[in-house]
Amino acid sequence: MTKKLSITRHSLRGVEFFNSQEIILSKEITVPNPFITWNKTLTKEGIKIVSFEPINQVVEKAESRSNERWDEIRVDFLDERTFRTAYELKKKMKDKNIPLKAVIKKQNPNQSYSYEDIDSVVHNIKPNTFPNQVPAGPNSYDPDKFKELTFTFLNYLSLSLFKKPFTEELPPVLIDGQLTKYYYKNIFLATNIFVMSSPIPPMNRLYDKHKNYCYQKKIVQSAMKWLLYEHFYRYSVQYNAYMTLPIIEYYDKNENTANILVTHEQNQSSFLSALDIEPYEYDVPFQSYVIVENEKNVVIMFTAPQLKDNGTFHRDCFIQKQIWKGTIEEWRKKIKNLYRYVDPSYPLYPLKEAYELLIE
Repeated sequence: MTKKLSITRHSLRGVEFFNSQEIILSKEITVPNPFITWNKTLTKEGIKIVSFEPINQVVEKAESRSNERWDEIRVDFLDERTFRTAYELKKKMKDKNIPLKAVIKKQNPNQSYSYEDIDSVVHNIKPNTFPNQVPAGPNSYDPDKFKELTFTFLNYLSLSLFKKPFTEELPPVLIDGQLTKYYYKNIFLATNIFVMSSPIPPMNRLYDKHKNYCYQKKIVQSAMKWLLYEHFYRYSVQYNAYMTLPIIEYYDKNENTANILVTHEQNQSSFLSALDIEPYEYDVPFQSYVIVENEKNVVIMFTAPQLKDNGTFHRDCFIQKQIWKGTIEEWRKKIKNLYRYVDPSYPLYPLKEAYELLIE
C-alpha cells in the first residue's frame, strides 16, 4: 500500500496597476509597485492552476506504477489564495467526489479571525500568531550569499533595462543580526512582483510592453532563487520544527491515505529545513513537494512548471526531481530528530478536525 502527501503551494496570485508606488533598488533601478493581491480578490491575470497531472506523474515515477487516488484536499479557507487553488485542483481531478476540507464550519468566514481559526497544518504560522509561541529567531542568513543573490538579480535587471552590468555597492545585509529594511522590504517586494508578473512576460508587464526585453527568464529565475534562500533561512531550525510537526502529525495520523495540503511556500521551506533536506533550487512559485511512502522506502519528489525564455510559465511542461530517498527507518529518524526542539514552555500547535466545505 502506498501512502502519499502532496504539500502543494497555492498557485493563484495577481497584480493590478493602481495605487502604484516606486520601489527604489539602486540609483538607476526602480520597480513600479502594483497593487499585489496577496489574499483577497484575484485578478483575471493571476496564475491559474496548472493541470494536476505533474503531481500524479511524480508519484508514478516514485513508486513505479500509476496511482491517481486522492482522499482529501486540506486547505485554509481563511486565505483566498489557498482556497481558490484547492478549488481549481478539485475541479480538474478525475474523481469529483474528493472532499475539500478546512478546520472551520463557516462558509464565509470573517477575515478578522483569531488564532483559534487557524489550521496549523496548512497555514503559514507567523511570529506572534499563537500565544506563548516559540521564538522565530535568530535567522541564519549568510550575508555574502545574500549579497550575491541580490547582486545577480539586480545585474540581470540592469542588463535588460540599460544594457550594462550592475556595479553599485550594496548596503549591509544584517545589523545586530537582523535583516536590513532594504532587503526585507525593497528587494523582497521586487522579487515577488517579478514572480507574480509572470503570467505574461514580466518586464513587459512592469515597464514598457512594446519593448523586447532580454534576460526575462534570468530575472525570474534569480528572483525565485532569492526568495527561496530568504524563506529557507528566515527562521531558526527550532521554529521550523514547530511549524513542521503539525504536518508530520497529520501525515502519521492518516494511515494508508493520499492527501493534499494546499499551503504556502514558507511552510514548504520550513518543512524541508526542519527535516534537513535541501530544497530544489528551482523553487517558488507554484511547486509541490510530494512524499511517497511504500513498505520499504520514503521518496520526496519536487514538481513545478518549467519557465519559458520570456520568463512566463509553461502550462504543460514540468520539472520533476527526486530530492530525497531513504528507508522507513531513516525517515523515522528524521522525524524523531524534530522532537529534540520541543520545549514544554512552548506548547505544540494543535491538530484540528477538518470539515468538508460544501461548495458548489
